[in-house]
Amino acid sequence: PHAHKAVEDRTHLAVAVHEAVLADKEDEFRANPMKLKKVRYAIRRVLNDDSLTDRILEIVKNQTEY
Repeated sequence: PHAHKAVEDRTHLAVAVHEAVLADKEDEFRANPMKLKKVRYAIRRVLNDDSLTDRILEIVKNQTEY
């Protein structure tokens, strides 16, 4: 029961981060500090944790999907 809830919570967060990135990213965001900051802020709004936000931002920057 608890493990299932934890997986649901993580899945919900992952989807929320994905949707936030898609909604706020602009073309060539990796090469533009202001655009990158906007993506970071979108992730931060979902996660509310600076350290985790920075780790996820690094993953996002390296995903060709974005």
